[in-house]
Amino acid sequence: MKVVLVLFGNQQTTDTTMVSTKVIKALESEILEEKKAAMEQLKEFLREKIDGDFDQISDFIDEFMTEKLSKTTSKKKEKKDRKPTFYNTFMKVGNSDIKKIEDQKEDDDEKIPRAFRMKLAAMGWNYYKESDNYESDLAVWKTEEVETDEITGLITDGWNKYISKQYDVDLKFLYEKKKKKEDEENSTSESDGNTGNSDESDDEIVVTKEEKKKKEKEAKEAKKKKEKEEKKKKEKEAKEAKKKKEKEEKEAKKKKEKEEKEAKKEKEQHDSDSEDESSGNLLTIVTADSSDDED
Repeated sequence: MKVVLVLFGNQQTTDTTMVSTKVIKALESEILEEKKAAMEQLKEFLREKIDGDFDQISDFIDEFMTEKLSKTTSKKKEKKDRKPTFYNTFMKVGNSDIKKIEDQKEDDDEKIPRAFRMKLAAMGWNYYKESDNYESDLAVWKTEEVETDEITGLITDGWNKYISKQYDVDLKFLYEKKKKKEDEENSTSESDGNTGNSDESDDEIVVTKEEKKKKEKEAKEAKKKKEKEEKKKKEKEAKEAKKKKEKEEKEAKKKKEKEEKEAKKEKEQHDSDSEDESSGNLLTIVTADSSDDED
């Protein structure tokens, strides 16, 4: 922003001083706003780049803006006297405990990378937020005007639960992620070393990428085709099994009906034979009676 100040010889010194003061204040205000805008842009940039919880870093930037970019010193004092956020209180406890754990290790090779400390504290915060005690602890924190031993004690209990149940799991995850990233970087470096920096090498890289993409596509299509064939095969087997079962049930039913029919026929034959036998016996008796009468 350019400011042109024209002073006329006939103006009084007081007028000149007043105009100069206004201009200076306007310039200071403009510069201050530009700095604040730059800090906001910095926050957005870091938010995209940082893998993890960004809340604490955002709070640090806000604190810096309030202390260093404020127009009055009263705001600085107000900011300094204000109690830290619940998040910052937890992170303070977490980072302090991690430092104690690492300081107890005598061998430097056993110590975790410093970059892991903030990430582990952030993971602990996420674990704490999902716990049953988070809401009640937060309610206690809101009732206090300053940070108290009670609040610190509640947060410490929450942190200790994370240490005992999830800390080692998250630490293992960070090491695996780090190793995977290093392996990918080494693989990329080897690839770059083999291909070189010439135009011909660049062409080879492009071809390699295209071949890789083509192979991935073919593998995907082959997998899809295989899954489709397996699904079709299973459906066919299920259909055949169902058909076989229905056939067996039909044959069993038919066999049962045949057996019942034969049994019924046999019974009828038996009943018929019994009737014939009874008739024969009756005829014999009648004949015998007739003979006695003749005598």
